[in-house]
Amino acid sequence: EDIIKTLTRDVCIIRIYRSRIKSITLTFGYPENYPSSACFVEVKSRTLPDGLIKKLNTQCEKVATDLAKEAKLQVVEIYESMKKLFDQNQLLSCFREINRIKKMLVPEDGDELRANEKSGKITVKLQKGAYFY
Repeated sequence: EDIIKTLTRDVCIIRIYRSRIKSITLTFGYPENYPSSACFVEVKSRTLPDGLIKKLNTQCEKVATDLAKEAKLQVVEIYESMKKLFDQNQLLSCFREINRIKKMLVPEDGDELRANEKSGKITVKLQKGAYFY
């Protein structure tokens, strides 16, 4: 469920909600010479980890900057990319747990973690010398 919470000449606020945990709010602010200048974008969430939100903010800012160079509209493009991410990535709600697992792995021993976001499957390979699991 996606909701436009606010839509004015200066601000647009959209909420993307997929579950109690998988939800974000996108806040857009328009500069005077929009779309030739990048719009202000802020991603917020009460439930997703700060590290993930920081990555999403960086990604949205980059998209806005790239589109502004071509004077293209940015809000719809950013909204669509976030919507697609939330619809296709089944592991977003596990972001914190996956990072904890990654920190426990020893890549020098051959440990690996493979994540398939679309199917929501994680494969972990643990290895020490000739032994592996």
